[in-house]
Amino acid sequence: MSDQGVVISPKEMYELLRNVDKSLEEIKADIRSLKEKMVDVDQADERSREALDKAKEAMTKAEAAHALASKLENHQTWLWMTVVGSLVTGAITALFYFARGG
Repeated sequence: MSDQGVVISPKEMYELLRNVDKSLEEIKADIRSLKEKMVDVDQADERSREALDKAKEAMTKAEAAHALASKLENHQTWLWMTVVGSLVTGAITALFYFARGG
């Protein structure tokens, strides 16, 4: 018995090398795909940051508008109290005028 070890024919070697080459091409294609997806992810991240900045700006403007509306509402309350007070004063004055025989 001769101790030659494992013998691989040239045909088998060729097939194995073709399989390795095919696997490498698949790996390269996967890496290209991942690179493209990373670009998409970076673009999505940038768009989301821009949207967040715009949302913060909109929130600031909404808070300012709310504060202004509250201030105007307080002024409107004082205006109504002044108008009602003037009407009550006018009614009392008219009542005294007609009570004296006007």
